[in-house]
Amino acid sequence: MTEQEQPKRGRGRPATYASNAERAKAWRQRQKDLIAQAQTPAVPVVVEKIVEKVVEKIVRVPGTASSGRHSTATRPDADRLLPLLRNRFNGFQGVEEAKRFRTNAAKAATTARDLIRLLQRDGTVVPETEREFLQVAAQFFDRLNDGFANAQQSAKVSKAKAEKEYQAKQEAEISAQILNTFGPTPDPATVIRMAEDLLAFDKAANDYLTKKHHCAKAYLFLQQEFDLEIAIRRQNAASAQRIIAMVRNEIGEKGHRWTDRDETGYSAGWADFIEYRTNEQKT
Repeated sequence: MTEQEQPKRGRGRPATYASNAERAKAWRQRQKDLIAQAQTPAVPVVVEKIVEKVVEKIVRVPGTASSGRHSTATRPDADRLLPLLRNRFNGFQGVEEAKRFRTNAAKAATTARDLIRLLQRDGTVVPETEREFLQVAAQFFDRLNDGFANAQQSAKVSKAKAEKEYQAKQEAEISAQILNTFGPTPDPATVIRMAEDLLAFDKAANDYLTKKHHCAKAYLFLQQEFDLEIAIRRQNAASAQRIIAMVRNEIGEKGHRWTDRDETGYSAGWADFIEYRTNEQKT
C-alpha cells in the first residue's frame, strides 16, 4: 500500500519524513524522550504538595474551632446555676451549709489561680487551652462564691424569722396551757403545791407506774427538774406555772407504752400525774 492509499489521520498525526531512515531515526528519538520522561521524579513532587496541603488544613482547623468554642454560649456561666440554688438553703442547717459551699467555692477559685502562677513560674509557657480553662474556672467559682454569700445571708434571715415564729408559737401554747391548768387567775400557793407534787411524782414514777402497767420500767419525762426546784425554793409561782405548763405540753395528756426488744416500758402522761396526785391526797 502506497502513502497515497493510506487513510487520513486526525490530530496528532506524526510529521512526514523524506525517507524511512529519517522516520526510524525520529522513532528512536521519541523512545529516548519517553524513557527520560518516565525517569523524571514527577510523582514525589506531586505527593509532597498533597501532604503540605493536608498538614496545612489540620493545623488551621483546630485554631478556628478553639477560638469559636470558647466565645459561644457553651462557655460555663455560674449565673445560670444561681437560680437553681436559690431555695436550696432554707432548711434547719441552711446557714451552715451555705457557709460550707461558699468556703469550698473560694478554695476552688484560689486553687485555679495558684495553679496558673505555679505553672508560669520561671517564665514557663502554659498551653493556651489549659490556661484559659483555669482562668474560666477561677471566674466561675468566684461567681458561685458571691451566690453562696447571698444564699448564706438569706438563710440567716429565714432562720431568724423561723426562730421568731417558733418562739411566738411556743409562748402562745404555754400561755394557753397555763390558762387550761390554773385558770385565768392562778393562785400562787396552788401553783407551788402542784410543782412540789410534780417533783414527788417524778421520783415515784417508776415504782408507781410499773406496778400499775406491769412493765419493766417507767418514768416521767421532766427536763426542767432543776429549774422547778429553784422556783419552789424561791416561791416563784410565775416561773413554776410556766414550767408546769411546758412539762404538760411535752409529756401530753396520756401516757404510752413502749417496747425495746424484750423490754417493755411506760412513759407517763399528765393524766398519770393527776391520778397519782389524787391518790396521794386521799391517803
